[in-house]
Amino acid sequence: IITPAYRTAVKDSADLGSPEEFTERTRQGCEEYASALNTVLQPAKKCRIAPVGLAYLHIRKNKPSLWERLFHIDDFHPSPHGAYLQGCVLHWTLFRCAPDCKRLSPRELWCNARRMQPPNDDELPVPTLNEAEYLCDVAGAVCRDYNDICL
Repeated sequence: IITPAYRTAVKDSADLGSPEEFTERTRQGCEEYASALNTVLQPAKKCRIAPVGLAYLHIRKNKPSLWERLFHIDDFHPSPHGAYLQGCVLHWTLFRCAPDCKRLSPRELWCNARRMQPPNDDELPVPTLNEAEYLCDVAGAVCRDYNDICL
């Protein structure tokens, strides 16, 4: 997984640079690791890389206010919005197709899910139907673009 950059510098991460620089470093590391593994794996077991960080950057560029909502209040763990996007990217990476984003509403997906929740705080919002569709579309576009380049 190309993990997403942190929303802000946290946990002594300022040396990783901007979100774009952080993501590029993570992308390079994942690709180097996958390349090394692929030299010893059978072709049918070739590594697949889930470009989650690239999907986060796409949203940062195109919908900055939604990008802000991809993070938990600690600035590095995913919020329900971020977890939904990550799930969509993972589905695209593993199955090479879109998840059935209309089978359950985001509210139904989270009704019994464990999630990080700030104590004594309002419940973190889950994506709206429109946001969920957008996140799913971004996941598909980023995965198709990334895999056309790297596969």
